[in-house]
Amino acid sequence: MEELPKRRGRLAKAAQEPKVEEAPEKEPPKVRGKRKAVAAPETLVEKPEKKAATKKTKDTEHAVSTEQSIGAQENGSSEEVVEKKAPVKKSGRGAKKATNGDLEAVVEEPKAKGKKTAPSKDSKAKVEENAVVAKEEPAAPATKRGAASKSNSTKQSVPEAEEPVTVSKPVAKGRGKAKDKTDKQEVNDDLPVQKPDEVEPTKPTARGRKKVAAVADAPADIPTVTQRKRTKAPVDEKDEEADTAPPKEKKTKVTAAAAAPKMNKCATDYGSLNFALDDGNKQWNYKISSWNVAGLRGWVGKGGLEFIDHEQPDILCVQETKCTEDQLPEEARQIKGYHPYWLCKPGGYAGVAIYSKKMPIHVVYGLGDEEQDADGRLLTAEYEKFYLVCVYVPNAGKKLVTLPKRLRWNEKFHQYLRELDAKKPVILCGDMNVAHEEIDLANPKTNRRNAGFTQEERDGMSELLSHGFVDTFRRLYPEQKSAYTFWTYMGGARAKNVGWRLDYFITSERLADKVTDNVIRSQVYGSDHCPCNVPYLSCQMDYPRPCGCKGRRTCLHCEAEFGIERSDFYTTFQNSESFVYCPRCDKIYPGWDWEKILSEHADTPAHGGVRGEDYPGVYIDLDFLSEAEEARLLHDLDELPWDVSQSGRRKQNFGPKTNFKKARLRSAQFAGFPRVSEFVQRRFEQVPLLATFQTIEQCSLEYAPERGASIDPHIDDCWIWGERIVTVNLLSDSVLTMSPYSGSADGKPRYNLHFLEQYREHLLGELMDEKAIAACGNRIVRIPMPRRSLLVLYGPPRYQWEHAVLREDIKDRRVCLAYREFTPMYLQGGSEYRHSEDIFQRAKQFWDHQPATVES
Repeated sequence: MEELPKRRGRLAKAAQEPKVEEAPEKEPPKVRGKRKAVAAPETLVEKPEKKAATKKTKDTEHAVSTEQSIGAQENGSSEEVVEKKAPVKKSGRGAKKATNGDLEAVVEEPKAKGKKTAPSKDSKAKVEENAVVAKEEPAAPATKRGAASKSNSTKQSVPEAEEPVTVSKPVAKGRGKAKDKTDKQEVNDDLPVQKPDEVEPTKPTARGRKKVAAVADAPADIPTVTQRKRTKAPVDEKDEEADTAPPKEKKTKVTAAAAAPKMNKCATDYGSLNFALDDGNKQWNYKISSWNVAGLRGWVGKGGLEFIDHEQPDILCVQETKCTEDQLPEEARQIKGYHPYWLCKPGGYAGVAIYSKKMPIHVVYGLGDEEQDADGRLLTAEYEKFYLVCVYVPNAGKKLVTLPKRLRWNEKFHQYLRELDAKKPVILCGDMNVAHEEIDLANPKTNRRNAGFTQEERDGMSELLSHGFVDTFRRLYPEQKSAYTFWTYMGGARAKNVGWRLDYFITSERLADKVTDNVIRSQVYGSDHCPCNVPYLSCQMDYPRPCGCKGRRTCLHCEAEFGIERSDFYTTFQNSESFVYCPRCDKIYPGWDWEKILSEHADTPAHGGVRGEDYPGVYIDLDFLSEAEEARLLHDLDELPWDVSQSGRRKQNFGPKTNFKKARLRSAQFAGFPRVSEFVQRRFEQVPLLATFQTIEQCSLEYAPERGASIDPHIDDCWIWGERIVTVNLLSDSVLTMSPYSGSADGKPRYNLHFLEQYREHLLGELMDEKAIAACGNRIVRIPMPRRSLLVLYGPPRYQWEHAVLREDIKDRRVCLAYREFTPMYLQGGSEYRHSEDIFQRAKQFWDHQPATVES
């Protein structure tokens, strides 16, 4: 091997030790970069073990432990060598050779500033390998200039190394030759980036040393500043000395920054949030939530679904999903208890979704305009009492480049909402991308020509509200400031609450009073928007209540509790052309009071000589049961359990389970009828009209005036129930009010009337033509149901007239027994008889009931 340059100073003696045999050659690791690294020296000077032990003098100790330590420690294996690089205190020109135990290190000595010395061949050839091997102890902090490091004292052992350790001075960032005037050796710029705990305390420039010290104490997940980073400005001697101390303040600063909550990301503390209404007096049991999630996949990854677990909305509307259905995260595809509906066009950056506990009647995807539907911005779900519209309105863009498109959207969108509102009330929610008034954003003066607060966009919102729609938040909180739903990620806007109110719940005017609150969940993170919620009063009947009421079918208790204004059929019918059916002459006569009409039949001439009109399809037996039979029947029925039902009624239902929407029939729980009512069905055989009647369902219905019991106008389902509807009236007199049915207001089929065409030829009575029905448009017919009487409806009253029991006609407790038969499709020989054969057998059975007894 080549001889090292002659050494000067205190280490000269140590450098003159006799050479020993060469160590076996070992190929150095490859280093990435444009210039290839030159192989390490082929030989290594070894010293006898005993002699090395005697040579641990103060001079050699000082050579190893100077202002930056040089050493190596064993880490589990004799072949794993830890390389610690540190500049050695100058003691002369050229390179120094430090000896510590069995290790001989070749150290390049930085030249004195300003002096140019031709480097040796070795120094030109040597490029530091910069391979970092895991170590047990972190690098010692830099010490003050001239002070000896304590990390490599005489007490610290240095294990054997198989290769020489070359320590070089860090160089300025760049490729090729080093820029430092004091060292012209070639360097490799593509060195691997070191982790914070692997940064070696080499001697950088003053500014570089400061950065390395800070990185060395940083947490492992904080990006590091490598030694190759170019220094920008020198620092004075005072700063340089201060930088040699352990950087405690910088460590604290970096750690604090890493631990700071990511306010616009996902730092929601759900445990500290109250998801109940602030005012316990506000009544509701239906909640709709809306949230612009700024990317559904990212939102799910941030734990966004946890919001659903805590908020428990009945409907969740999501905007700006930014993913098509095939890109949806698996967790978002099926959320337990919700029906999902998505809309996002391929390549679209918008996208909306609805998650609903209750399946909508119908869902419409888009606005119906090719230009505006290109991104997928609107979903409409139709429910029984309202339309729900989930929307993500286009932004006007930077420098308002898309403002014209936004204004075209407004025109189409407003027209669409007005058309929906003409059919039924509308609930609109989502990101409207406009702050309507100055109170709706933090800095109105500086944003007047920015997207979201231009006069054109604000005027568009004002126009929408002028068409009979209401901003529910401003109706409830007209003066509340600093109520925002959006904050930019820049400048800590959310922490400072410098935001915009861009997300709205807007309803039709006739629904606005039913919205009990509008809650902005500003402490829920996961997006640059926060969720909003509307507890809605008018929809509280979409699920059965403890009293049994549901939907529009309410009782006095529900109406008093929630302030519901029920449809006034009584007043509507009184203003119609009313007739009363006389069961004694099977004619109808003008009038409203059925008791008066019946009493006039006994006059001479009957009904004062007025000629009545035919009203076919009604049969009444005024004395179907005796008083004793009525008492016994009611006594036995009251021993059976009663279930709550809608509109203040109670019921006892005996028959197969039916699903009218899906046209499904199940017989598993049907075991026949109670024996206490068997004699009633046997008596049907004595009525010629019911000679072929086979009871499939028996339903006991109780009407109580204190609950406001009633039944709204309707037609019994035509898919499963046959033509004859039989009723036995008990306990008190009542009346059935009939009104002609000419189709639903929205044009959609109801009552499964389309099945009628499959068995029309089997009907007992001929139906009225459309012209005759139209002529009865403002007419009602009241059919008396005296106590203990039998009523049968068939023909036109069964299929072309809706029947109702008005609350005003219930004076005392009334119980009616309703009996139904199958349609011809389910009779023997019919197309569906295979589904009903077993039910027919069950319907011929009667079971005894014995009251339960408690044994002590």
